[in-house]
Amino acid sequence: MSGVEDMIRHAERSLGTTGRPNTITTWYATRNGPAFARAPWCNMGVTYWAHRSGNVDAVCFGKDYAYTIWHAQRFRARGQWHVDVAGIRRGDIVFFDWDETNRIGRIDHVGIVTGVKDGVVYTIEGNTKDACKRRARYADTIVGYGRPQYRADGAKAAPAGRAPVVGSGDLAPPGAPTLRRGSAGVLVKQLQRCLNRVQRSGLAVDGRFGPRTTGAVKTFQTRNRLAVDGRYGPKTAVKLKVAQQGGLTQLSDARLTAPMAPRHRACSPKPQMWWLSRHMRPRRGAATRRDASRPSGIQGADLHGCRQQHRICRTACVPRHIGARWHYI
Repeated sequence: MSGVEDMIRHAERSLGTTGRPNTITTWYATRNGPAFARAPWCNMGVTYWAHRSGNVDAVCFGKDYAYTIWHAQRFRARGQWHVDVAGIRRGDIVFFDWDETNRIGRIDHVGIVTGVKDGVVYTIEGNTKDACKRRARYADTIVGYGRPQYRADGAKAAPAGRAPVVGSGDLAPPGAPTLRRGSAGVLVKQLQRCLNRVQRSGLAVDGRFGPRTTGAVKTFQTRNRLAVDGRYGPKTAVKLKVAQQGGLTQLSDARLTAPMAPRHRACSPKPQMWWLSRHMRPRRGAATRRDASRPSGIQGADLHGCRQQHRICRTACVPRHIGARWHYI
């Protein structure tokens, strides 16, 4: 008999296995050469459980894998690869990168998923501190997962393509797991609906976290004074939930898109503070006397009260309208 539950049952039987060589590495070395007896064995464990449970075709495509990158690449080539953790479920083969690069070529480790709850992915992994143990993992270190096409057994897996929905589809996703470019699934659809509602992003609700969704998330982060990284994590989720309830004061589109006049280095307020502190006193009558070399309506007092400061860059300074007055900046 084969299926997802048999696969996990054999993984549970390996819990407590430690050191090298061990039952798993010895079995793999017998099939593929003695060099594997003391090699890193996380993917050997997955291969071993697949053979023992009768799932070798579903999990390993009829091959033996000790190299995690090749295994992930095979899932991708077969169209069974999923980025990030959106939709991940019991029985999936999950791949990790401790450097958080989210690249298949940088994968370090692999395990099998035993459950998912509140954004935490629970696994059984071989070669974790040189032992087979249960672990709780988060989205930051997960590159993606492969979904084996298990045969149905007593405890059937959820139908393909169905992902756990957290709350209503009209509510903001929880932010854990983190959604980023390349993510896909129901949680991404929820995010797209919310962004369309809160800031009229005009996103297609297709469940794909592409460049337009990334741009919409960055716009939302900018408006709400968050770190602008294009990722939808817990902090962005909190702000989005508040925005849905109408309790968040966002920056206006005008402030975000209004072009800023260029600053001339000699007139930049910061480096000239020492100068302004000594030369802020306008000459007598500066507030009423106009300068023919400057635009009509701009008085000496509007030029920071100091003509001498602007003499060195009169042609480079540009006026900027602030309220009902013009200033040189």
